[in-house]
Amino acid sequence: MKEGTTIAPTTSYSASELETLRGILAKGMESAASVLSDMIGRKIEMSVPDVCFVAREDISRVAKHSVEEPTIGVRIGLTGDVTGDVILIFPRPSAYRLVDILMGNEPGTTTSLTEMGGSALCEVGNLAGSFFLNSLAEATGLRAMPAPPVLDGETLVSKMLEASVATRDASAGASETSGSGPGRTGGRDALVAQTVLTQSLESVEALFFIVPTNNSLATILNALSSGNAKGSGVI
Repeated sequence: MKEGTTIAPTTSYSASELETLRGILAKGMESAASVLSDMIGRKIEMSVPDVCFVAREDISRVAKHSVEEPTIGVRIGLTGDVTGDVILIFPRPSAYRLVDILMGNEPGTTTSLTEMGGSALCEVGNLAGSFFLNSLAEATGLRAMPAPPVLDGETLVSKMLEASVATRDASAGASETSGSGPGRTGGRDALVAQTVLTQSLESVEALFFIVPTNNSLATILNALSSGNAKGSGVI
């Protein structure tokens, strides 16, 4: 995956839905950044400049054409009201840069992934996933529990996403159903967020994928638009 990579949307959702989910993600990332800042004793900021929806059957095709280089990814399974995976994927240069930031190294020190560096990236993925779920719960009342993070130190984005979709489709079986509305595939859509981590003058890029199953994305959107949704995150 090259730095600066974006994935074009392949399904149509309203601007208010995208902005609401971007706000939920941003709030979660801000909380994760605050904890990371406390951990390393230096200010880190995490922002979500862009989000889009991609039909899951298009993810691999889009990734193969747009994201060809090996990456470093952290995958976290979800159980509860929302099921599926959240996956944080870094271009290798960004991953190494982030390890140097977290470990207090001089820029350029990390040139390959060590066990300690992998653990640091897993912690970032764990925090990002957990605080996203906390933010989602505050906005919707939906509860999901994250599994321990799994690191893939050398993978193609397409392969990691294919594995996630295949695993979740196998577990969902025939219970997965299509959602309603033009241009939608309901439980077969994924949310992709561009994520940027910044420390001083150093910037790190990543892509944050939410790959749901069992119609979890439709569940989220329905909760956000219902009268039961909480806070300022409602559509």
